[in-house]
Amino acid sequence: MGVVSELKRRNVLRMAVLYVLAAWVIMQVAEVVIALASLPAWAGSLVLTVLAIGFPVALVISWFYEITPEGLALEKDVASEDSITHMTGRRMDFIVIALLAAAVILFAVHTWWPIAPTDKSVAVLAFENMSGDPEQEYFSDGISEELLNALAKIDDLRVISRSSSFSFKGKDLDVTTIAKELNVAHVLEGSVRRMGDSVRITAQLVDASSDSHLWSETFDRELTTQNIFAIQSDIAAAIANKLRATLSRQDQVDLRNVPTSSLDAYQSYWLGKQRMFSRASTSLEQAAEYFEQAIEVDPEFALAYVGLADTYMLLGDYAGMSLNEVLENAEPAIRKAMTLDDELAEAYVAQGAIRAKAGDYATAVAAFRRAIELDPSYSKAYHWYGDVLLTYLQQPDAALPLLKRAYTLDPVSPPLIVTVGQSLVGLGRFEEAMEYYQKALEIEPGYASTYYLIGSLHAYAYGRLDLGVRWSMESYARDPRYSFNLYGLGIYYLALGDDKEAEYWIDQALINGPDKVRPNIAAAFLNFRRGNETGVLEATDRLQAIAPGDNMTLYLLVASGRYREALRNAAEFFPELACDRQPEISRLNLMPAINVSLALEEMGSRECANRLLDKTLEQMRVMPRLGYLGYGFADVEVYARQNKKEQALIALRQAIDDGWRVFWWAQGERSPHTELLRDDPEFNAMMDEIRTEMATQLKRVRETEARDDSVRMPD
Repeated sequence: MGVVSELKRRNVLRMAVLYVLAAWVIMQVAEVVIALASLPAWAGSLVLTVLAIGFPVALVISWFYEITPEGLALEKDVASEDSITHMTGRRMDFIVIALLAAAVILFAVHTWWPIAPTDKSVAVLAFENMSGDPEQEYFSDGISEELLNALAKIDDLRVISRSSSFSFKGKDLDVTTIAKELNVAHVLEGSVRRMGDSVRITAQLVDASSDSHLWSETFDRELTTQNIFAIQSDIAAAIANKLRATLSRQDQVDLRNVPTSSLDAYQSYWLGKQRMFSRASTSLEQAAEYFEQAIEVDPEFALAYVGLADTYMLLGDYAGMSLNEVLENAEPAIRKAMTLDDELAEAYVAQGAIRAKAGDYATAVAAFRRAIELDPSYSKAYHWYGDVLLTYLQQPDAALPLLKRAYTLDPVSPPLIVTVGQSLVGLGRFEEAMEYYQKALEIEPGYASTYYLIGSLHAYAYGRLDLGVRWSMESYARDPRYSFNLYGLGIYYLALGDDKEAEYWIDQALINGPDKVRPNIAAAFLNFRRGNETGVLEATDRLQAIAPGDNMTLYLLVASGRYREALRNAAEFFPELACDRQPEISRLNLMPAINVSLALEEMGSRECANRLLDKTLEQMRVMPRLGYLGYGFADVEVYARQNKKEQALIALRQAIDDGWRVFWWAQGERSPHTELLRDDPEFNAMMDEIRTEMATQLKRVRETEARDDSVRMPD
């Protein structure tokens, strides 16, 4: 009896292994077939469900049945010499081996021979301006973009976003190369000729694999917005038909939608969009003017209000506009847009970004999710949602999948590519991040942000402040008003020990954005460095007014001995740090928790302070040390506060060896958390080591300035 049971167990075990391997192979084959045949996503779920249901059934059958030369038979009816044990055991083993081999082959195919792009993928290139007037370039671009938007509304198509498709404009590349770069099967190209009150639009759909035309047509119409959108609708429907894409009833409604009846308003809108895409500060100011012109001509034009709101937010990011000014202009614009059209995905994306800037993260997240629900192919929804998670909520792990999704829709957009890089920096994946930054640089050498971020990576991840200066100067040469540069240069020169040049760049940052947080933080650091107590107090009060929930405000309050104010600030902006319950520590409040703990300790709440310090160490274990979202020197401060000198010195050695440099003087010698270490010879020797290295790096900066006029402080 025991032998029989053992044989049955072996039979069931063989069946389990066989079934799992077979199921895995089936799922791999199904994935390929579903992609090639463009089947709906639920097809994969159906296959998985059937396989899951079949698993227990197969095990039960294997317990009661044997495999014989004649087929399946009940175990009790099978003679021992015909049983699976005697006749099919080896066959089963061979089957398992064969399936394993198939699994290896499928894995190799999946890894080294990726699935070809689906037949329902398309990129719309910028149509050629055939009007004979370079000033009409915006018009042909606008036609192309709106045609792209029309195709993107069709759920059954995958359409590459505007910034990626238009990046090939003016480049002498064949369709096959462009399609390969964008990972699409088809390319739509064409031309626009504007002749007085008439327009001719020619479009052709090209199969990238054979470089052959699948469809082409020429449209000659009177120049009106209704005719333009009718042409776009006809082209989109023809392409959908040619690619056998299913047009839902809503798709058909969306294709016939005309956002404005005014050609003048629409032309101003196109000009605004054209200026906005460069991200340069002067171009953004021009974009705002064009969107306002469009609104003046047609006050019911919802997309123009969205464009205006987007532009003001970008002016805050790139041109130093204060948060209050951004909100005062952007919020009314987006409210009006949503009043006019409450199912406009673009409006929800703008609303999400605005609410994030205002600190209302729950509403921001809800708005982004609604935008994705309304338009799953809108890359900016994934991009800006990921950016908010990364920048405001410091959740690079949650941001990266969203940004990667945006990247599949917009693979050659520099602003998106560098944001992917920033998320990788936040996860400590510095080499991967640099690859994305370099890719953005290759695509658009004039994009100032890329240069600054490369310099930031050198400074914050590798301790090379000299390279931080070098790359920031390159960025400054491309956009002198890019606010991050001015702040960054001030901070880098402070770390290098050149207060004079640090002051110059900090002053420039304050002139460019007097109410921005970063320039005022830099000014506070400068006063702190110089031991100017009056200046520190003034900077603290200013930050209290413009950024009361910022960690630098807490840091300065604590460093100035204003402990009660620090605790009042924390109670309002960081209630999760209160000790009447279990404190909640995350990336977002790690540094504030350390500063609050000192205020609590000085006010007599030592037990609560220790709980916060213990929690911060736990959080650091799941964070990178370096990068702009790393904890840097914080573990040294915590160990020092806990009177663990030996551990603090070990952590300091590790931080220096890893590349921690940017705030070495403020966190090391001047930190209110490191009093225990101030008189320690080993601590001071390590500070001198960094000081010597900074002098060497500053010398390299001077040598570079002598060789290159573009890398020099302006007079």
